[in-house]
Amino acid sequence: MPLGLTYLHRREFDLALALIGARRYEAAIEILTRTPQPSFYYYAWLAVCYARLGDLAQARLNGSKSVEIAPNFTVSRFAAMEPIRDPVDLAVWTDALKVAGIPA
Repeated sequence: MPLGLTYLHRREFDLALALIGARRYEAAIEILTRTPQPSFYYYAWLAVCYARLGDLAQARLNGSKSVEIAPNFTVSRFAAMEPIRDPVDLAVWTDALKVAGIPA
């Protein structure tokens, strides 16, 4: 039985998250931008990547797309739903979301 596209995209997303965790933001961007139907969550992680790379224009663009799709998305909701155990990692990524213009 062939794997469905949803399964394949989920595996790619998992790989992108692993790359983000390894601070390999360019590689994560490569994967996240290949997604045919990105959700607000993809755009949020793209915003994190671009913010960490210092590309504030792309960070804000992706942050605004994320909030446009999910108007109730905030940095505090992100922090509550992410299973990030290391408080340093969580702070790095929530700070990047703030830089990208995601509401606190």
